[in-house]
Amino acid sequence: MQRLTLLKVRFGLFTALLVSAPLSKFPSVATPLYNFTSFRIGLYQLLMLLFVLSCLPGLIRSLKTLYAQQKLALISVAALAAVCILSLFTAIDRPRSALLVASILLLLLSVLAAWWYVAKELPKDRYTFLFKAILSAGCVFGVVSILQFLFAGFGHETFGLLCKNCGSQVFGFPRINGFAAEPQFYANALLIYFFAGLGAFYYSHSKLALGSCLLSLIGIGLTFSRGAFLAVIVGVVLFYVLLRIQGRLRIRTLLLHFVVVIITAVAVSGLLVTAASYRYRGTPDIAYKTFRSLIEQASLGVVKLPRSSKTSGFQPAGLIQASANERLTAAQLSLRAWGYSPITRLIGVGSGNLGPFVDKHIDASTPDNLTVYIFYSLLLSELGLIGVAAFFGLFASALAGFLGRFWRNKDAAIYTALFALGVAFLVQYCFFGSYINVTYIWLFIGILLGLGRKTSKQRYNKGTK
Repeated sequence: MQRLTLLKVRFGLFTALLVSAPLSKFPSVATPLYNFTSFRIGLYQLLMLLFVLSCLPGLIRSLKTLYAQQKLALISVAALAAVCILSLFTAIDRPRSALLVASILLLLLSVLAAWWYVAKELPKDRYTFLFKAILSAGCVFGVVSILQFLFAGFGHETFGLLCKNCGSQVFGFPRINGFAAEPQFYANALLIYFFAGLGAFYYSHSKLALGSCLLSLIGIGLTFSRGAFLAVIVGVVLFYVLLRIQGRLRIRTLLLHFVVVIITAVAVSGLLVTAASYRYRGTPDIAYKTFRSLIEQASLGVVKLPRSSKTSGFQPAGLIQASANERLTAAQLSLRAWGYSPITRLIGVGSGNLGPFVDKHIDASTPDNLTVYIFYSLLLSELGLIGVAAFFGLFASALAGFLGRFWRNKDAAIYTALFALGVAFLVQYCFFGSYINVTYIWLFIGILLGLGRKTSKQRYNKGTK
């Protein structure tokens, strides 16, 4: 009875983590400790902690087996953990560094817990339930996204969720962030439901899959996260290319998907322009001005339309150059910190220690909570070459092992979509620097490792004792 209860608890926690990825900020309790003004203890992080603790006994007993299955993945986890712990001995602000080190160690444990759970305990007969739960969550969060946009764009109620500078004062329309700290984090979480829906719709043409794919894509569009747009494009192209290589690409279905994407893009653009036109209806040519800004911002300035001759009233801000400069300046400071000495090149300046280090050794005007908007620059500067190599080793292990699994499977479209999701995560990491705001990515690394290395015997017969 006790074993049965534990199995149910683990499955319930695992399901909750899969369907609640966008809850990276709300609900949570703010704990501004050690100059981490944005550090929060959230529901999602607590669920992850409980899941890890519930898996820990079985995980410890299975470490040898997991190592035999995928040596590089376990070595990469160990290397990341070692570099993080080493940073505690060199940290300028040790309590601040310890806080982030503890967070990263939890992320690494979540990789191992998900890996063990999927490979050793999760039975295949629960896959259908989990996938339906994921697709249903995509529909729910898609509807929530639309409602948040309508309330913020055509009314004055944001329910305290809209982030700073996400209002209509910049682009003319609000950029929704759902329950996440910022639009790009919310869009990143919605990638899960989009790619799950894409794969399931290609495989079964179910209405639930189409709803998840369509509604989550609308949600991503309403965040106006350009990093997410690029991630979607790269992931979708990869999805179809892999299906073509496998000989499973159906032209009729491809055309249908293309029509769905075009209709969605037109609908999202219409919503954004309409919201700006309503909010600033007294401004001459506001619809055209918004559409022009929309095209230029989405294309990062590559596509430029003629300016309106009527310049009075609200003007959507041109943030392309300012945004790029801010990102590059932060990245340059982080790279200067990384190149400070042979030791920093090897193991970095320490987790959570970048701001204090730059303030002390590079630029005294830099704030202690320096924000780097490119995760790879943050990773290199804080964890050095060892950390970067270990991170890519972990991701490569998950994707490489997974690649062989879907190649021979009859439901290859679903596995191909999950592979494309992993690549999409890597793409969007170029547009924000964060560990704890994307906890679910580390969970999915473990899931990919578990699915990629699962054998038929392990799948059904070997559970936790």
